[in-house]
Amino acid sequence: MRSPMCLFVLLYAITLSDSRILLTQIRSDKPQPSDSQIAAKTASVKVVVSAEGKTAIPSGSKIQWEGTSESCTNVTGEQTLRPTETPLRLPVCKVRLTIFITGFNTQAVVVDLVGNEKKYADPIHITAKLQGSAEISWTHSEKENPK
Repeated sequence: MRSPMCLFVLLYAITLSDSRILLTQIRSDKPQPSDSQIAAKTASVKVVVSAEGKTAIPSGSKIQWEGTSESCTNVTGEQTLRPTETPLRLPVCKVRLTIFITGFNTQAVVVDLVGNEKKYADPIHITAKLQGSAEISWTHSEKENPK
């Protein structure tokens, strides 16, 4: 009686290990995205953050971002805000920008980078309010070509 049970356990273990090896091989056969493919899915933008009633944002203020659409929910990041423009590399999807400014409640805005390629060169202006929600302004200004 012992032999059939041992044989069954042995066969089960072999099958399980073979399926794990196969799964590992399948995963490793998937092509890894190249740097150019990753760059194609991100955009370089500039963020200008101001605080209501302040001439400059306090040092140590930060911005965090996270993707909100299904294709980029695992994309997150954080950076210290600069006094003027803060350059960011964001995924091309809907992104929640959360602003942390000393003396202000945490505030968030959502920016949709999909289909807004013309705006990438223009700064995203975010104004943190003492009361209420932050205001966002991101408009494309046509720059005249010098003749």
